[in-house]
Amino acid sequence: MKKGTILASVVFVALLIGAALSLSRKPERGITRLSFATIDKAGIDKLQITGPNPVELQKKDGKWVLANGKEADQTAVQNALDAIPKIDSSDLVTRSSERFAEYEVDDAKGTKLVAWAGAQKVAEAVVGKAGGSGTFVRSGEAVYSVRGVSSYLFSKPVSSWMQLKIFADAFDDVSRLEVALHGQPPYALVKKESDWQLEDPSVAPAGFRFDKNVARTLVSSVVNLRAKEFVDAEPGAEATGLEQADLFAFVGKDGARRELKLGKAREDKSLFARAAGHDDLFVVQEYSGRALRKGLADLREMTLMKLETEKATKLAIRDGKTELVFEKQGADWKIGRSTEVVPKDFELDPAAVLRRLNAVKNARALSITDPGATSGAWKPSGTVTVTFEDGTNATLAFGAATKHEEQDAYLARGNADGETYVVTKYLRDDTLRGLQSFKKVAQQMPPQIDPSALDQLPPEVRKNLLEQLARQQQMQQMQQMMEQAKESK
Repeated sequence: MKKGTILASVVFVALLIGAALSLSRKPERGITRLSFATIDKAGIDKLQITGPNPVELQKKDGKWVLANGKEADQTAVQNALDAIPKIDSSDLVTRSSERFAEYEVDDAKGTKLVAWAGAQKVAEAVVGKAGGSGTFVRSGEAVYSVRGVSSYLFSKPVSSWMQLKIFADAFDDVSRLEVALHGQPPYALVKKESDWQLEDPSVAPAGFRFDKNVARTLVSSVVNLRAKEFVDAEPGAEATGLEQADLFAFVGKDGARRELKLGKAREDKSLFARAAGHDDLFVVQEYSGRALRKGLADLREMTLMKLETEKATKLAIRDGKTELVFEKQGADWKIGRSTEVVPKDFELDPAAVLRRLNAVKNARALSITDPGATSGAWKPSGTVTVTFEDGTNATLAFGAATKHEEQDAYLARGNADGETYVVTKYLRDDTLRGLQSFKKVAQQMPPQIDPSALDQLPPEVRKNLLEQLARQQQMQQMQQMMEQAKESK
């Protein structure tokens, strides 16, 4: 028999065996595709979620509520509804129940979702962990990989399903806010065009510099307040402190008055609160309380300086016996005088001078001092003086060391007003830094890495690392181009 004939016979036999094995293999049972794409999500009126974070949500009178009757976060529910039609895949992963735990679609770790439209069950699936190409979702005995869906859309703590924003109003719909902190004079803020201001400026002391940005933040903090959690069992008026509470009030777009009362703190430092129109007692985070409890004094503008850096011609820094002076000659900054020895290889970074000028301009205080506390002779321990084109000067002066809420601080005065303020120790130290802080430092280029040296890394890790290196090199190139552009001006 010829060699070609023998080879053809072997191939034929192999194909025959393959066909026989294929015919003898039992066909897969059940569905070959998982799809909720045609489900009308607008018709769903009930969601049942079981697993690590069980919850039941139902639509009543056009709004979603939890099983306990509390209003749900409509956005969170809508995100879950939007995800249901996205469960659409023919990427079958396994039909083996022994592997359900691996994909976290078993009874122990899986999140079971059941959606209803009236009495009809329209969707049922178990959502598991995320994989390389999607999230594992089980329907019956089949597990699929589904793109565009995350288990967190369905599995999260009950508090994440609750409507924690206290007022439904939008910030732009509010034009007036009343503030009455317990034991302090009340005041009101009003919006004029886009700025917030005191309704009655006479309530502020003479020379008071009002900070419209702080006022705007205060109004936003009230209107957009979110509860940390709702309290099921009320501890009593003495514990909550709501009978002698701080009061905040504004009028909504519908003309109705909204009121918020802020009381005492719990052991975890969260604060008891109640809002008119809400039956439930709730607590807010400690930082939310700090943002709300702004007395009139807290609305003071805390910038220390008023100056135009572009008109500066000299910068003089004095700290004790150390003095450093920079002078502008044409468009360039030069060292005019220095009590520190200037090394022969020292190269001044003009950008560092500009940064220091901006740091002086933007200096802010922590608080204003009690006039009685600084009634003695003022003796600066360090100063930064800026001279302008017209020969006038502006000085930021630092005085004696002090404390602010148990932290090291310093007294300071600027040209914004004649008051004495308290500033951080960092602000003083950073502003008075000497010669070496103005030295031009050669920029370090990121090390060049041979891509072949990363071949042993997992593909995703290697890809991410190369992308990070590329971004660093792009940023370095952009910085160099910006510096060159500045030098050419």
